[in-house]
Parts: sequence; structure tokens; C-alpha cells
Amino acid sequence: MVNLAKLLILSLIQGLSEFLPVSSSGHLVIVSHILRFTENQLAWTVAFHAGTLLSIAAFFRKDLAKILFSVLPFKKETREERKEQSKLLGLILLATVPGAAVGLIFYEFFSNLFQNIQLVALALFINGCWLIICQRVSSRKGAAVDLKNFGWRQALLIGCGQAAALIPGISRAGATIGCGYLCGLKKELAFKFAFLLAVPSTLGAIALSFNKLNCPIILLCFSILFTALVGYLALEILSQVIKKDSLNYFAFYCWAVSLWIYFFVNRM
Repeated sequence: MVNLAKLLILSLIQGLSEFLPVSSSGHLVIVSHILRFTENQLAWTVAFHAGTLLSIAAFFRKDLAKILFSVLPFKKETREERKEQSKLLGLILLATVPGAAVGLIFYEFFSNLFQNIQLVALALFINGCWLIICQRVSSRKGAAVDLKNFGWRQALLIGCGQAAALIPGISRAGATIGCGYLCGLKKELAFKFAFLLAVPSTLGAIALSFNKLNCPIILLCFSILFTALVGYLALEILSQVIKKDSLNYFAFYCWAVSLWIYFFVNRM
């Protein structure tokens, strides 16, 4: 029987760490290790993904609606607006390719990495360094690239960042937003693109594992909704952090957790 307290803790961790640049997968590995949570982890992973998908849909509802109208035969938008949103959709689909290809080809390899808590510690340390580098590069060169100047090379680079985040401890949000910074994207565009990019990849992850679900429906729905609420709050926090150029704080956090894992959790 699933322990409700453990499920609440994991849902809280997923909701916060999926959208903050600190790696949700790494944190779930750590907390599951500490709590000895082994009950049908695949089912709960699917639930957590569904919850975070709901968060994105709610937070970016206007952007998703614009993209939807750009591919449907409605006259709500002008030709220029439809062209712009169609371009954004194409870039999102293109950026999805690297992560999808790497995930499908090396599925077993990355699945096994979730058993290695030492790797999580190293990856979190690297993640912190990455955030510092991207923040400094962005501050020096500025962010001027808007959607009109956003091209396929930049989209592929951001997609490669998402592929790197298959390693537990590497933040998907941090990797994709950071790549957006390195490409010179305006901070608001880097933030928006990083999370719109999460929609197709999250849908794919859910689809691949949905038929393997085997857990109480009530607990499953509860986990999805709780994760969604916490995730929405995390998106609000990160949107303010992006505006204030404060990614450095998350880097310090990643380093602290990395050292904590190495010296304490790894010995449990």
C-alpha cells in the first residue's frame, strides 16, 4: 500500500523541482532513496509528468491557444500572427527531436542511471556550474534575439540541452533556458520556449508508460492535481527569477545539495 505522506512529499518535490532549474529527476532519486519509496515508481512518475503538464497548460494557456489557432482553420488571428505562431510550433517540434531520439535509442542506459545516486551528486554540481556560466554569458552579451530572428540552429541547440537533461541531476529547465541564453534569446522568449518545448516531450513520456499504470485511481488523481498546483507556483517563481537575473541562487543550491549527497546521503 502506498504511503500517502511519501506520495505527498514526492509530488511536492516534483512540482517544485520540475520547473525550477534544480532537476526534478535528481531530487526524486534522492528523496526516493531516503524514504525507501519503491512502490510502482513508474506509475507515480507518469502521474507527476501529467501534473506538471497541467501546470504548463494553465500557465501558458494563452500561448498554447495562439499556437493551436495557427494550425486550425479559424480566422481569429491575422496572417502575420498565424505565420509567427506556426514558426514557433515548427521550432518546438524541431527542438523535440534530439531528446526524443536519444531517449528512445538509449532508454535502458538512462533508466539505469536513476539507480546511481553518486552520479546525481556529480550532475547537480555540473548543473550549478552551467547556470553560473549561462547567467554570466547572458549578462555580458545581452539578450536581443526575438522570435523573428529565432532560427533552426538555435532550436536544435536548445533541443540538445533537453536531451542532456535525461541525465538525473541535470535540470531540463536549466539546460533549455541556459541554451536559450547562450543563443542570445530574449529572457522571456527563452523562458517561454523552454516550457512550451516540454509539452510534446512530456506527452511522449506519458504515452510510452501509460499502459503500464497499476495503482489506485484516487491516489493517482490526487498526485496529479497536487503536483499541478505546486508546479504552477514554481512557474510563477521562476518567471520572476528570470526577470531579476537570479539564476545564481539556484547554482549555489545545486552545489549544496551535491555536497550533501556525497557526504551524507550516499552513506545511508
